[in-house]
Amino acid sequence: MEDVKPRLAVNSRWIVTAIRMMMVGMLGAYLMIITLSWSFALFWRDTELLVDWIDYDFSGQPETWRLVVGFLVDLLPVVSVASVFWSVHQFFVLFDRNQYFDFTTIRTIYRLGLWLILVWFSIFSSELVHLFVIEPIDPDERISAVDFVPIETEAIFLFLGLVFVAMAGILDEARQVDEENKEIV
Repeated sequence: MEDVKPRLAVNSRWIVTAIRMMMVGMLGAYLMIITLSWSFALFWRDTELLVDWIDYDFSGQPETWRLVVGFLVDLLPVVSVASVFWSVHQFFVLFDRNQYFDFTTIRTIYRLGLWLILVWFSIFSSELVHLFVIEPIDPDERISAVDFVPIETEAIFLFLGLVFVAMAGILDEARQVDEENKEIV
């Protein structure tokens, strides 16, 4: 049994390192795609990459201020996802230190949930800005352009965020009960 524990610790470190590298790679690719697509639209007036990115065909060249607002709104999901990745990294660090029910671990789980909710909100608001600010559409056309799907993939972020916030609350209650029990004994 003594030999199994270190091997599991080494394997879990490799898995955690792979997850960290994957998160950094995904964030870098996402940031590069956003920067390139909006830069081409802003500086070279080529909206082809932007049309592929936001899945909307412009009828003409949008005004510069609309493109700047769109770029800034698209940065909010990047910041939110980066914060989620940082919270996951902090979570792994705390688990590596064997701080399973520590207050900082519970706070990290709570922050992870809040950042996931912010990811949902930022993606949702980004889609609204794309519909209404970048190139306003006639209201009759707008209704037919919006596709209502019963479950959006963005809702997964909201659901996971709410689960993590609830889990942090439950773990905090369990930590408080455990502290009270230790004081009694």
